[in-house]
Amino acid sequence: MHILNRIKMKRLNISIISVSLMMLFASCSDWLTVEPQAVTSKDKMFTSELGFSSALVGLYLELQNVYSPTNFMMGGSTEYMANNYLTTTSETSDSYLFHTHRYTSTTIDASLGALFLSYYKIIANCNILIDALQGQSVVEPDEAAIIEGEALAIRAYCHFELLRLWGPPPTKIDASRKYLPYVTTVATSPYEYITYDAFVQKVKEEFNKAITLMEPVDPITAYSNGTLNASYATISKYQAMFWYNRQKRFNVYGVKAFLPVSTCGPVIRTMPIRRQKALWT
Repeated sequence: MHILNRIKMKRLNISIISVSLMMLFASCSDWLTVEPQAVTSKDKMFTSELGFSSALVGLYLELQNVYSPTNFMMGGSTEYMANNYLTTTSETSDSYLFHTHRYTSTTIDASLGALFLSYYKIIANCNILIDALQGQSVVEPDEAAIIEGEALAIRAYCHFELLRLWGPPPTKIDASRKYLPYVTTVATSPYEYITYDAFVQKVKEEFNKAITLMEPVDPITAYSNGTLNASYATISKYQAMFWYNRQKRFNVYGVKAFLPVSTCGPVIRTMPIRRQKALWT
C-alpha cells in the first residue's frame, strides 16, 4: 500500500504552493495571520512543561479514536475480518464485506485507508514530540524521560499494528521485499519502505529504549497503582497529576509485557492468511 507516498507528494505540492503565495504577498502585514483558537503552534506548545505533557495526552486521545469500543480496532471491523463474528446482514453491508474479505469494495478500501493514515498521523505527532524533547531545558529530566519513553512506546506500538494488519502472511514473508516505512522523522519527501526483519528490529529497539528511559523514574516501580493514585500530591516527588494513573498509560511494565509479543515474528499474526494475502494482491 503506497497511500503514504501519495499523501506526502501531495503535501509537498501544497508546501510549494504555500511558499509561492507567501512570496507573492510578502508585503502584507502580520494581521493576515490568524491562529485558530483550537490550534497551538509547535513553537508555543513546547515552551512549558504543560505543553509537553499536553502533547503526550494528545497522543492518547488520538489512540482513543482508533481503539474506542465503537471504532475500527475494538470489537468492530477487525473482528469481522478475523471471522470472530458471524454476520447475517445484507451482502452489501460493511460487516459482510469485511467478513468475506471484499477489500476492493469502495467503502472497505476507504475504511482501511483511513485507519492506515490514522496510525501514521499518530506516529507523526510522536515524532514531533520526541524531536522537541531533544536538547530542551523546559522539562525536568525525570518527566522528560517519561514523556519520551511513552512517546517511543506509542510510536513502536503503532508501527507494530501497521505490520500486524498490512504485513505479510505468516508463511509468505519475503526477506527481500520492502513492506512498510518505519517513520521516525517528519518530512515532505516519501519515506523509505523497509524489509519485514528490519521493521521488527526497529519495533524491538524502540520498546527497549522506552524501557531504558522509564524504568529508573516511573513511579509505578515504587508504588502500586492503588497506593500511588490514593496518595495524590502527598508524595513530595510526585506533586503533579502527570505522575498518577499510570495504569492508563504506557508505563514501564506495560512496555515490558508487550515487548515479547511484538517481536515473536510470524506468531503475531491474528488475521486469516487469506485476509492478509488479499491486502497484498
